[in-house]
Amino acid sequence: MKLQQKSLLLIILPIILFAVAISILEYYVTTSNLIDSALDDTIQLTAFIANEMRNPMYNLDVDKLNDIIDNLEQKEGVSQALVLFPDGRVLTDGSDNDYYGLVSDDDFLLTSLSSDTFQTKVIDDYIRISMPIYLNEPIGFLAVDYSLTPYYSHMRDSLFLVFGISSLLLGIFIPLTILISGKITRPILRLKDKVSDISEGNFSQIDEHFDTVELQELSDGINDMQKKLRDYQQDLINTERLSTIGELSARIAHDLRNPLTTMKNAVELIKTKNPELVEKNLQYFDWITSSIDNINTEINDVLIHVKTQIPEKKLTPFGDILEQTLSQIIIPKNISLIKPKENPEIYCDKFQINNVLTNLIINAIQSIDGNEGRIVIGVTSDTDYHKITIFDDGPGISDDLIDSIFEPLFTTKSFGTGLGLVNCKNAVVAHGGKISVKNLENGVEFTILLPKK
Repeated sequence: MKLQQKSLLLIILPIILFAVAISILEYYVTTSNLIDSALDDTIQLTAFIANEMRNPMYNLDVDKLNDIIDNLEQKEGVSQALVLFPDGRVLTDGSDNDYYGLVSDDDFLLTSLSSDTFQTKVIDDYIRISMPIYLNEPIGFLAVDYSLTPYYSHMRDSLFLVFGISSLLLGIFIPLTILISGKITRPILRLKDKVSDISEGNFSQIDEHFDTVELQELSDGINDMQKKLRDYQQDLINTERLSTIGELSARIAHDLRNPLTTMKNAVELIKTKNPELVEKNLQYFDWITSSIDNINTEINDVLIHVKTQIPEKKLTPFGDILEQTLSQIIIPKNISLIKPKENPEIYCDKFQINNVLTNLIINAIQSIDGNEGRIVIGVTSDTDYHKITIFDDGPGISDDLIDSIFEPLFTTKSFGTGLGLVNCKNAVVAHGGKISVKNLENGVEFTILLPKK
């Protein structure tokens, strides 16, 4: 059963059940009230007639009694009337029949003769009443049978009225219910369709605003869910893409390292054994050494990315990590490096943070290129984090690229693997920290937050 049908059923069914319950209740209440009313009416009428019969009964004026009975039987609902002696003998029933002292064998009448007050009994569709005729003492009894048919007719009219009102209410509420149900279910069905779209890979946001707070919260939750799914999907794509080349890259990188080491050792050997040759061609030898170092850096990026390591953290002075980093990097003469005065102890894996700082400082050098520039390294502490900043006054990063700077294989340079900043992010996140980048008026600044514990 569909949602709209269920909602209609849930709303209409209680209305129908309510109408039926009201009708049943009305039936029993009306029946009880009508019978009570009929009893009151018939008792009053019978008492009045019995009082009117006192003198004719005392004088045994049968004609007068018959006239009274004839008038009584003309009233609506009166089906039979009898006048009896106190001992149960029938005097007259309003007809010309002569009962010759016939004693009634009616159990109700015989039982009533022993009572000094009126007796009533409801049998099927009749009310039976026995009323003593008094003249100082009981001189006879008036027995009357009243039919409830006229009262049941009134009851049916009342029930028809109830059913009519119930039908009118249903006629009003059913269209109203359909309208309300549609207003409730249509947004839910739209959200259901949106969830179906997400399952098919369509991650467009829900722009619709819902009046119902719960539906709006559900819409916001779906938007948040699909954003996370889109991010997870992109991460999965990146992971799959990298995993396919990871093993091959690691093997190639490992194979390249041996000849590169041989080449670098050969350069150093030439510098030692042939200083004159080196002196004449120093620029070329420096280019060779620099190129070998750049290739080794890229190989290290690939190996670090392929082989994720859990940080082995311990307290280490930041100054020691920074000095180790700077010992591995040649700072060009056109760049001034400003180091922090503070030297807090940082809870970290010093080798991983050394690689992070190395990547960021090399990127800063490459950004400034051959221009005059400066790199400013800062470190501060608050209650929960150590904050490390690396600023350079290079040209900065384009606004349309800055959000993608930490994505795998993304690079703004014509060389490199595009893994350096990814490795930085992975290392910082593995420490439970955060890394971010922002453009300033005169350069770009990377910020690293490392937890104190």
